[in-house]
Amino acid sequence: MMGRPKLHDKHLPQRMRKKGNAYYHVAAKWTPLGTDLAIAKIKWAELEGVNNHKTFNAALDKYLASADFAKLAANTKRSYRAQETILRKTFGHMNCSAITPGDIYTYLDKHPSPSAANVGVNVMAKTMEKVRRLGWIKDNPCVNVSRNATEGRRRYLSDSEYQSINQHASEALRAIMRVTYVTGQRMVDIFKMRLSDITDDGILVVQQKTGKKQLFVWTDELREAIEAAKKLDRPIRGMTLFCTRTGRPYNDSNLRKQWAAACEKAGVENAQFRDLRSKAATDAAELDQDYQAILGHSTKAMSDKYVKRYATQKVTPLRKKI
Repeated sequence: MMGRPKLHDKHLPQRMRKKGNAYYHVAAKWTPLGTDLAIAKIKWAELEGVNNHKTFNAALDKYLASADFAKLAANTKRSYRAQETILRKTFGHMNCSAITPGDIYTYLDKHPSPSAANVGVNVMAKTMEKVRRLGWIKDNPCVNVSRNATEGRRRYLSDSEYQSINQHASEALRAIMRVTYVTGQRMVDIFKMRLSDITDDGILVVQQKTGKKQLFVWTDELREAIEAAKKLDRPIRGMTLFCTRTGRPYNDSNLRKQWAAACEKAGVENAQFRDLRSKAATDAAELDQDYQAILGHSTKAMSDKYVKRYATQKVTPLRKKI
């Protein structure tokens, strides 16, 4: 006799329930499975005696529960998680050994977003490599699969656009924009800046994405930007340079709403906060400053992608009259 249809948690396997932030296997008793869904599914399969350990779903569960995934940067984790649903829908119940490069190319061709599809293949590649090492498959089918060709963002935020957004920004957003522009750092690294990172020699930055250590030495522009940030109202003394009224560090959600509102009031379209990093690189290049050092990239080729206008060759017309 089959059990009654589930009324709740229909997205979860049979006899798995979620209560609060935790998952449980529900049979004669409720057995805790933890708060991480990927790990919970592995434990659920063990309790159920399900022999599905060679499907892509099971492989993805293992990768998402692995130390390799845990040590990724927060933004990378979010981008990987964003592809989880479509990956499971496309490959979930396939045996890992049955997935071919042709299947992956079909996924790349049919995905509505070429760039997001590339991220999905990156997730697949790491997942399949994980189970290859476990002996599930002989070869990783993602190896040598060419990603979709995508064009990088070419938006350059002009000085006048920056000034217009700045005029309509809150005091906090103005300070964040200023520090971001003079240092060229990613949003996540701006929000990680601690008051203790401000030293007599400059500001110490450890990039979250790469672990790169940078010391931004004092200039008039940097000192003015930091002093403006330190003057922001701090009802609760926070540990970070930029914090909310409760003393917590800013996050991308806090900033994106303020940025969108300022851009709308300024009438500046198609502007993203990350364009400030590209603007910093481009403006540094035009001033013959070391934009690679500012961005903290390991190669100049990586930094060149951020320079939006510098690639345009300036040409003097022919100096001859006829």
